Amino acid sequence: MKKKIGRIAGLSLCLTLLFSTNAFAEWRQEQGNWWFVNADGSYAKDGWQWIGNKCYYFTSEGYCLMNTKTPDGNDVDASGAWIVDGVVQIRPYNPVKGWNDVDGTWKYYTGSKYITSDWKTIENKRYYFDENGNMAKGFRHINGDQYYFNDDGSLQMESFTLDDMRYIIKEKGIIADEIDEFDWFTGNYRDSDDDDYDRSDDYDNSWYYDNSDYDDDYDYSDYYNNDTIEADEGSYAYEVFEIVNRERRKEDRENLEWDVELAYCAQERAYEIHEKYEHTRPDGSSWYTILKDEGISYQSCGENIAYGQRSPENVMNAWMNSTGHKNNILKSSFGRMGVGCAYVNGSYYWVQIFAD
Repeated sequence: MKKKIGRIAGLSLCLTLLFSTNAFAEWRQEQGNWWFVNADGSYAKDGWQWIGNKCYYFTSEGYCLMNTKTPDGNDVDASGAWIVDGVVQIRPYNPVKGWNDVDGTWKYYTGSKYITSDWKTIENKRYYFDENGNMAKGFRHINGDQYYFNDDGSLQMESFTLDDMRYIIKEKGIIADEIDEFDWFTGNYRDSDDDDYDRSDDYDNSWYYDNSDYDDDYDYSDYYNNDTIEADEGSYAYEVFEIVNRERRKEDRENLEWDVELAYCAQERAYEIHEKYEHTRPDGSSWYTILKDEGISYQSCGENIAYGQRSPENVMNAWMNSTGHKNNILKSSFGRMGVGCAYVNGSYYWVQIFAD
């Protein structure tokens, strides 16, 4: 016999999943079973519970029944959701004032509407909600500035390190600078607190050159004479692009598209890092402001920089051996890129810019 929502024995339809200002309710997998931890830290157990707009049955021990019949004779699918004749039962969703879990995404309801494209401070933490009302997580560009939101959605307010990159936060949570934690000259990781590291003493270190085919009998004096080197900046930049796609194909990633506007920005940045070798521009602004200056739209973007490597193969080898740079190269969400290569005073300066 078919059952309708509201006829499950002992189930109160007024039960609503609420969000605590101290913690998020969440699913957890332990000992091969799925459990649900309420916002107050207690576990769901002893019968049915609505989570979002779906209903689940929990045992007295607290684990969710899946792909079986419940003790009261109802069916649940492989995810644990209540089903009737194979159809997941969905209840009309009536938001409550405050936090609401809508199909696994946190939103904030003011009592009359969801917050969209706006900030809100809750319990001394800052949150941002996008145009669909979804709580922001991870890196986000908002009105031209870059921010990072933690897994609980709160705005990161202090400098931090992620994937070999040091992100410097100056004020209001804005990421003001990005610094490679990997030192290209020594082959070691930098002290994350040493934002003013001076590389001047390391300029003669040859770690970043590819000497694997070194020939003791070969006279390299002419090769390293700056007057004899002629840089083909444009072709070198495109060669880097082709190697990027070759590396992406190895990892079953989609090829990136060559973007002329991004390439223009990358070339400008290549000359800029000759003046200031950082992810901050000579005028003190963050590197990605060049995209705004050129009217380039994007949801997320990334930049890799390097200098000293004397060929596309060498610079790609260096980037692919650094976790943060490799992650940019292989990131699935990026769909286009541009590359810049500048040859100044006998040195090559390399820049990759990625965007979705």
